[in-house]
Amino acid sequence: MNPCRLSSTFETSGGYDEVAPRGAADGRRVDKIVVEERSIELPARWSKTIEFNKNTARQLLVPPRKARILTGGGSAWAVADGHRWPIAAAPASAHADLIRRKDGRLAWVSGKLPDTPAKVQSSLAGAFRLPALSSSSPSHQGLRSPQIGALLAVFAHWTTGSLQPATVVMPTGTGKTDTMVAVFAAERPERLLVLVPSDVLRSQTAGKFETLGVLPELGVVSDQAKRPVVGRVGHSFESVDTARAFARACNVVVATPSALSESDESVRQAFLGPVSRIS
Repeated sequence: MNPCRLSSTFETSGGYDEVAPRGAADGRRVDKIVVEERSIELPARWSKTIEFNKNTARQLLVPPRKARILTGGGSAWAVADGHRWPIAAAPASAHADLIRRKDGRLAWVSGKLPDTPAKVQSSLAGAFRLPALSSSSPSHQGLRSPQIGALLAVFAHWTTGSLQPATVVMPTGTGKTDTMVAVFAAERPERLLVLVPSDVLRSQTAGKFETLGVLPELGVVSDQAKRPVVGRVGHSFESVDTARAFARACNVVVATPSALSESDESVRQAFLGPVSRIS
């Protein structure tokens, strides 16, 4: 494959004109760019973990995906889905997002903080698409009929203006957690608290929210939407300030009632103050 010269525009048969670097990360001009023909697997990129009194929160910054490598002028970038990330040999430079290990695999540079909850909330605006109900598409692009029905029931309840809690009942194995994630993505609440009865379910549920479950894969939520900052509460908070700060750092918090009850009443109320929805 012939290298392409970088000018005011960058065109290749691979279609990466929107992500073509205009120069190296350190400001050096790049005259030629080569796109490697083979694709590589980019691992998931997780944010730095936030911790308050052993309760943790994190964000999936970049889901795992396939990427191509651009090289030129002694620099390299991984490109995928309209994004580009500078690559450096270990140890990483200050400008690099990725480092290339000795075995050739790529690894993310650690230490990036999660996005603010407001930034995540903004990215979800217009990102949710409820699949159309059609007899010619019985699978509804992957969502099950009980999931579609549950979503419509929740939306209908909200249109009434009722402040009473609603209960959604779904058959076993029909995707209740993904339905909860879909409700979150559609409504974009400022902060969601999800209560579960066990530590195992806390881990499983938090994992679903961290990735937005199957929704990006099915096209129900745009893959360009940011994943939420998800907190896991398994311990008591020592003070009002730490409880409030933890809640405010998250889009979604998953907790067990027993873990919340371990905190003093004033601390618990401080934690619940920023919560706008409970599931």
